[in-house]
Amino acid sequence: MAKEPREAPVTPSDQQADLLFRAQMKVADLVLGYWKQGLLVLAALLTTSLVVGLVSNHVRDARRATSAAVARVDAELPPIDPLSLYGLAKTDDLSDTARVAALEKAARDYEAAARDGSGPAVVEAWVRAGETWQRLGRTDEAVAAFQAGFDEGKKGIYRYTPGNRLAVLLADAGRREEAEAVYRRMATGLQGYLAEQALIDLMTLQASSGQGDAVRKSAAEFRARFSKSPRLDEVAAVEASAAAAPAAP
Repeated sequence: MAKEPREAPVTPSDQQADLLFRAQMKVADLVLGYWKQGLLVLAALLTTSLVVGLVSNHVRDARRATSAAVARVDAELPPIDPLSLYGLAKTDDLSDTARVAALEKAARDYEAAARDGSGPAVVEAWVRAGETWQRLGRTDEAVAAFQAGFDEGKKGIYRYTPGNRLAVLLADAGRREEAEAVYRRMATGLQGYLAEQALIDLMTLQASSGQGDAVRKSAAEFRARFSKSPRLDEVAAVEASAAAAPAAP
């Protein structure tokens, strides 16, 4: 009687090959079954990447354009009289009609760059406009420019420069309460060193007008918020000077 042929034993390598084959077939079934959906997902990802890239490039180019516009005005701005740095002359000879016209044009060009621009350079443009109006002795226009820069720079370091310039002009014009309000907004809205500086500026303004109680309250606020600040001695000095000064009438 003939013996039936014996089946070859299944080795571990054969099992692995079978499992691999099954996995490949499963992947193939998934690919063939959902290739349309895969293409749609891929198209969506590529479209999103394209849009993000275009928007990023547009924002970057717009900011560069604003900086370039400010730089062009800088190049055309009449320089100040070097003797004015030593107090030997005025910044500008305002009897020179050509110089006045050039300064006015620069101030308006800075404002145009700010209105049409984007990014941090907008605040810079408003500040330059305000400084140029100051050179012309046009305080109202300077206040408006610094106010626009202050409103534009709502976050971080960009707000302090126009805000400080605005507050100084308002205080010099006798609009002390408005100046204090600007310092208060910066002291509340900013963080770190700039918030400290704004609060010290507020205290100094309060002290200059004999508001001893207000100075003490601001000093207490400073110590509570910035207990580890290296400027506590400066705060104490302002508080002491306010205490020694006569009270406001």
